[in-house]
Amino acid sequence: MEIVKAQLEDIKAVKALADISLKAAHSVEYFEQKLGCFFYLAKEKDKILGFIIIDGLTVLLLVVEPGTRRQGVASSMVDFALKQFQQIFLKVRESNKAAIDFYRKTNWAYKGTAPHAFRNGEAGLIFTKKAQNLNTSA
Repeated sequence: MEIVKAQLEDIKAVKALADISLKAAHSVEYFEQKLGCFFYLAKEKDKILGFIIIDGLTVLLLVVEPGTRRQGVASSMVDFALKQFQQIFLKVRESNKAAIDFYRKTNWAYKGTAPHAFRNGEAGLIFTKKAQNLNTSA
């Protein structure tokens, strides 16, 4: 697996992966606009296994292809990001139990709840991870 910067030609495949993985829909234009952010793909033999988008210090999206979850793809992307940032933050839907379990198991620090954090009014849990925590990740 390699982690590479997202390119314009990757956007259709990224959108397709987002469509099968996320509750909220994102447009092609959304992903095109994020090309200026920290936007990297986990790829294997030209297949996109996942992607991470960070704007400022906030993880906007961390997505892994359903068939390759629990194989270290998300952890690898987060570890790669923490080589660029001292600390990153994210909000996760309160209903996304699999993601919450991942963040807890990989030593993200819980910081609190954001009521009505998502467009549908759902609350979000706020987590952060610091670069020095890298060596304690599971």
